[in-house]
Order: sequence, then structure tokens, then C-alpha cells
Amino acid sequence: DWAGTTIPTWLQVSFDKTYAIRSIRCINVYHSTTYRIEVSADGTSWTSICARITPDEEESGVAEEPDDFVFHFAQINFRSLRIYFIKNYAPAGQILKR
Repeated sequence: DWAGTTIPTWLQVSFDKTYAIRSIRCINVYHSTTYRIEVSADGTSWTSICARITPDEEESGVAEEPDDFVFHFAQINFRSLRIYFIKNYAPAGQILKR
């Protein structure tokens, strides 16, 4: 489990070696409706590889979207990955749960 106390916030994971990916699967929990996923080769300079941005369900009347997303993109090499949470409907302190 991981929790942040404010939005926006981010969670970063750094690996011991470089990995190459072409897709990433995100399982949305606690209604994280707007976020982007970024990667970095050095932990300093970040590149956004995908994002999920949804309208405000209360204002737009749009039905809730599926909680499982697969993003595909050109292959990219990275050592660090972060999820930058921009908006969600979670209770305070409960952003990501595994």
C-alpha cells in the first residue's frame, strides 16, 4: 500500500538496472481519475509516456470508466518510473492500494 496526504503527489520507483518497455498496464484503484506515468534514465530528467485524464464525473454525468488500462507506446529505456497523481476521488491519505 502507498498513500499520500495531498494531491497532486507522486510515487517513484527506481530500479538497479535499465529496462526497456513498450506498454504498461494500470489498474485504477481508489478512483485515481487523472494521472500521468513518467520514466527517467537518471532520476532527474523525466519523460511522460502516458496519461489518463477523465472529466469530472459529478459535473459531466459521464459514467465511471473501466479500472484496467493498457497503454502502448514506442519502446523506451528507463531506470526510474513515477506515477504523478493529479486528481482522484479517494479519501484523504488513500491514493494507491495494492
